[in-house]
Amino acid sequence: MNTSSPVIVDFHSHWGTRRGYPYRTEAELAHQRRVWKQEASYVTEEEMATYFRKNGVQTMLDLGFTKYLPIEEAREFHHYAIETQKRFPDAILGNWLQLDPRTGAAGIAELERWIGARGDGFIGLCVPRASIKSVMGKAITGKTFGGSASNATWHAANGAMSGS
Repeated sequence: MNTSSPVIVDFHSHWGTRRGYPYRTEAELAHQRRVWKQEASYVTEEEMATYFRKNGVQTMLDLGFTKYLPIEEAREFHHYAIETQKRFPDAILGNWLQLDPRTGAAGIAELERWIGARGDGFIGLCVPRASIKSVMGKAITGKTFGGSASNATWHAANGAMSGS
């Protein structure tokens, strides 16, 4: 019988840093106070990684708000996520990349840039399934990952994981 502590892998955590915090506007922060009766509090990247380690967690972080940003602005946050993961790979396994499918070719280019820049980090790609088929799927199918548009998310994650 193995008596060691279990390894916990959290495939969807939000950032605790001010820069990565999911609620960005005063209206969103007011919603947090109203619904969860909690004020926002922030930690540094080092403190966040230490918290994960202390609790035996390895995680993938999600900057969910970037899907609403223009690609140029989202790219800055994506770079931040990649560099933070590279600094703390024992605690942060990777990041979720969320793209607005209406970005089309620019979104595909950002995904390709992320794959090239990510180092050893895992990538989860979040794009609404219906939107993949209607917008990004046309750009993804055969161009970047091969396979069908309905499998684009799997191909993106699998390709990133296998290093292909």
